[in-house]
Amino acid sequence: MNLFTLHNEPDKLLNYNRKYDLPEFAYERLKREHARMVGFTNNSTLTADMAAKLENTVSKSAQYSYFWATLLQGRFEAGEEVVAESTKYAYLYAKFILKGRWPKAEHTFAKSDEYSFRYAKYILNNRFEAG
Repeated sequence: MNLFTLHNEPDKLLNYNRKYDLPEFAYERLKREHARMVGFTNNSTLTADMAAKLENTVSKSAQYSYFWATLLQGRFEAGEEVVAESTKYAYLYAKFILKGRWPKAEHTFAKSDEYSFRYAKYILNNRFEAG
């Protein structure tokens, strides 16, 4: 929940100037700017340096790295390491972003009966030996 939106003067709150150090806020800013860039008006106020900083912050969260990849409609390589360690988001990333096998995350799938089964049935369409 973004408490800054509930305050009359959010810029006076503690750590307001560091809010983009949190993956949730960084993702929301990227999403907002992405909508401006792909919409009918290209009026994004995001500099290349700020975009790189926001993507770096997002890449620390499996959930927001996956969300960012879905908006990009393709790979988000900076976040793949952290996504590969999360069974849920690694499965979703393999299924909907990569649309196929993801060897980098197979060690993660092997730790979960549920996601080993899903990975084998819906992505590999074959047995998953490690799981």
